[in-house]
Amino acid sequence: MRAKDAMEILRSRVAPLLLLAFAALHPAQLQAQFDPERAYRQSEEVRQRYADPPVVYDTPGLAPGRKDFTSHAEMMAFVEGLRRRSGAVQVRMIGASQEGRAIPAMVLSGSGETDAAELRRLGRPVVMMAGLQHGNEPAGGEAMLVLAQELATGSLRPLLDKLTVVIVPHSNPDGAHYFRRSPYSTIDINRDHVKMDLPETRALHRMVNEFAPHLFIDAHEFSVANRWIQKFGTIQSYDLLVQYATNPNVHPTLTTLADGKFLAALRGDVERAGHTHFWYYTTSYNLKNLQVSMGGTTPDIGRNFAGLQNAVSFLVESRGVGIGRE
Repeated sequence: MRAKDAMEILRSRVAPLLLLAFAALHPAQLQAQFDPERAYRQSEEVRQRYADPPVVYDTPGLAPGRKDFTSHAEMMAFVEGLRRRSGAVQVRMIGASQEGRAIPAMVLSGSGETDAAELRRLGRPVVMMAGLQHGNEPAGGEAMLVLAQELATGSLRPLLDKLTVVIVPHSNPDGAHYFRRSPYSTIDINRDHVKMDLPETRALHRMVNEFAPHLFIDAHEFSVANRWIQKFGTIQSYDLLVQYATNPNVHPTLTTLADGKFLAALRGDVERAGHTHFWYYTTSYNLKNLQVSMGGTTPDIGRNFAGLQNAVSFLVESRGVGIGRE
């Protein structure tokens, strides 16, 4: 066989395989953005149980009449706008996603300090919060923008004289853009906190290593309908599910703090606000598997990673996946 013929055969066999591999890594990205028509429609009786809150925020995704969520460009502009309006806000670009989208972090402090070592020397607690590790769970990202605004220029501003707060609003900007849990094969940012294969994971770890937070909050949404209806004929009712770090190597003192002081206070505040809560639980996407269990104990989950870095660490999941803006 001539070399030229061999190369043609190789190209004819390899090219389709490469295309299949690319498709597996980037599945139907252009069709994955949030589509309100695909959301599960809750009945009117159910919706009446979840009244709109008596507050109005002017972050991009919460603007009146909005049908989707804060885009990457809107998030970047909002973060920069906060920096310009408030001397308490420093913006750091801590990395870039696999498609090159910037990952900003906001460092908020009333001290005027900008260096992490100097902020630690103040002796104030450091709180780090991350939103949108999963790109189809936008509530965490929207909440991060509201919290940043309230800390910088609103009702929470006095806290910055007592705390340093680090906020990463979009931990997974590619997933947020495509409205997918993770747009890259089976690699999940929130299962990558040991190997750190992804640049997004490494960006979060750099901030945890630099600021050594005392408290870490990982903000997600939990599924309301889909597989719960398919398996059990029910939808989920709680407003919030919470869980602290549960890896067995987390120091017992941190677990005692999380379970006693922090969880008790969180539950009290949630109940006084008129909301319901429960310990976090989930179920597999395998419809034949009827097991329901709490969140995992492995160290590659963000909640557990932060606990192993000596932070009191919480997963906070709000009611949301599958019901769109409801």
